[in-house]
Amino acid sequence: MYSAEMLRRGRPGRTPVDGAREIRRVGVAGAGLMASQIAAQLALGLQVPVVMRDLDAETAAKGLAAARDVIAQAAVRGQLDEATATAVAGNLSATADLQDLAGCDLVLEAVPEVLAIKKSVFAELESVLAEDALLVTNTSSLAVTKMAEELAHPERVVGLHFFNPVAKMPLVEVIHTEATDETTLATGLEVVRKLRKFAVRSADAPGFIVNRLLFRVLGAVLASVDADADPAEVDASLDPLGLPMRPFALLDLVGLAVADHVGTVLVEELGDRFHASPGLSAMAEKNAQFTERSKTAVHPPVSPTVAEVFGTGTAGGAEAPVGEALLEKVQDGLAEEIALMLEAGVVERPEQVDLALILGAGFPRHRGGVTPYLDASGASQRATGHTFHGEKFTSRG
Repeated sequence: MYSAEMLRRGRPGRTPVDGAREIRRVGVAGAGLMASQIAAQLALGLQVPVVMRDLDAETAAKGLAAARDVIAQAAVRGQLDEATATAVAGNLSATADLQDLAGCDLVLEAVPEVLAIKKSVFAELESVLAEDALLVTNTSSLAVTKMAEELAHPERVVGLHFFNPVAKMPLVEVIHTEATDETTLATGLEVVRKLRKFAVRSADAPGFIVNRLLFRVLGAVLASVDADADPAEVDASLDPLGLPMRPFALLDLVGLAVADHVGTVLVEELGDRFHASPGLSAMAEKNAQFTERSKTAVHPPVSPTVAEVFGTGTAGGAEAPVGEALLEKVQDGLAEEIALMLEAGVVERPEQVDLALILGAGFPRHRGGVTPYLDASGASQRATGHTFHGEKFTSRG
């Protein structure tokens, strides 16, 4: 009942967000896979011209073709009629010329996850855009504040963190900095509403909501394997959580290079509560996978490569937990991290975390959300000395 009501309240409304400015033309800086997916969704949801820009015409053209293919596939599935699909595809264009973005009311960057690159792109965009045009980042882990710190107008910068695959994932984290003004934030929320996605607000903090908590989980898992625990035992240890896939399959889905980068950023920003895994780095360098494909197994089997790459740890026993011990470590870590996020004002209410993890990480709805689950399991009390919801979800509630 808690999760059903939370999802009902959080769904996209029919009324425009107060204070949002009108968006008549949109730009996307970048033309890679994520950029093309986002461009397609912006064209579908906003019904305005969307121009993609990359450094060379060939890359831009490939991105345009990929975005138009998203529209075509939506038509094949019956999500829009042929006439609408043709009109939306016609609203998409691509260029290598920065000046072609000059008339945009909003430009979203989806370039490589390197702060220097993103700052350079924003500086370029600010040189051609109107002073009130929005600058939007799709970063998954970098500080939005740092991206905007050298701009003349940091108040018009906001983060819209889309999840992959963009068409299917219903969540967008809306990231506001201390400088973001009310019109910019309202416009970001309105864009998400028009895309018919759920918006969850987050302050600008490392990893925001979903990635911060997922990597607290994955860090604990990888720390055990780094310490020479059996990979298959570790991978199965979190099954009682009821997540849609095991940790190793999730790492493969995210991409090992991306996971390694995000994990390193979180350690640098938040300290040793997180874990930068040497084994993960080695797996990424080998371009290896944690799991193998199987047509019969419920869960993808663990690749033998994992034991070969990770089999250098020296710690054991309590430092390499598996089974219930690892599950309890993950539960307590989640409770600790959520409490810290609430204390720091990353989110205002536990419900924001619950909604984000249900929609962005597939946390099981029948548990109500992660904070009710942590209260019921005793992890909240163990890790923080209190619960998130009083006695509502405990045995005394």
